[in-house]
Amino acid sequence: AIHFAGVQSGYSVRKIQAAGDSSAGQTFIAEADDFRLFLKVGSGQDAGRLAAESGGLRMLRSAKHSLVVPNIVYFGPASADEGETLTVLATEFLERVAPESNHEERLACGLAELHRSVPAVEMYGAADSGFIGLGLQPGGWSSSWSSFFLSARLDPMVAVARKKERWHSGWDGAYGRLRDQIAEILPDDPGISLVHGDLWSGNVIPLADAAAIIDPAAYHGDREVDIAMTELFGGFGPRFYHAYNDAFPLVNGYEERRSIYNLYHLINHLNIFGSAYAGRVAATLKQFS
Repeated sequence: AIHFAGVQSGYSVRKIQAAGDSSAGQTFIAEADDFRLFLKVGSGQDAGRLAAESGGLRMLRSAKHSLVVPNIVYFGPASADEGETLTVLATEFLERVAPESNHEERLACGLAELHRSVPAVEMYGAADSGFIGLGLQPGGWSSSWSSFFLSARLDPMVAVARKKERWHSGWDGAYGRLRDQIAEILPDDPGISLVHGDLWSGNVIPLADAAAIIDPAAYHGDREVDIAMTELFGGFGPRFYHAYNDAFPLVNGYEERRSIYNLYHLINHLNIFGSAYAGRVAATLKQFS
């Protein structure tokens, strides 16, 4: 059994059932009072990932948009019967339903609203480091978007790949040319948007009357990073892209920038899952050889 400070959050948990594993520990569905909670429970390094997720959810909830972002009921320490110290992130449980006919339009319009929302900062980045899945995502600020994406996204991810011996030396030339060209390809100041940061289809939940987003790796950056990632693994249809472009048209040259933005995620997957992603990393880098 897991015990957390339910008194502090004002809820009494009566029943908990396991819901599987995540990148930040185990997940559970808990019955509390007259509704359900979704719990993520971790120990050790999981605590940092849960803290980052908690911060990202709060960032998304603070912006003005029509997307549903789960409310945080409790974040803090917990303990198991065995005496192990744990960290718990408890959010409202969102009931996934079969997508309605206008789900993709709802999602696209809500995402455009998020990206258009007035940012609380005047620089690119985030106050604190976070995580993108199991990968570390550095924080920090920069007035230059292209400089930030190189120094705080691509270069650190490549460094991890080298350390894990998953980076191929044959990629060095193409990556060096990408580094030389990046200031010409990525705009210096595309406009600051609050981005979800990890927007694949598994982090979208269709609800009865809305679209929800979960598990953010949020920071302030170019909105195109979110659109690019929706194309990386699929799961988003033409109606989503048409609706987003109607609400907030993409700028010319997006296709080339998309390759750079998704290279970040591909190298992260290479670092986490191994050589299965080497081919896609190599194919992307070949564009700059």
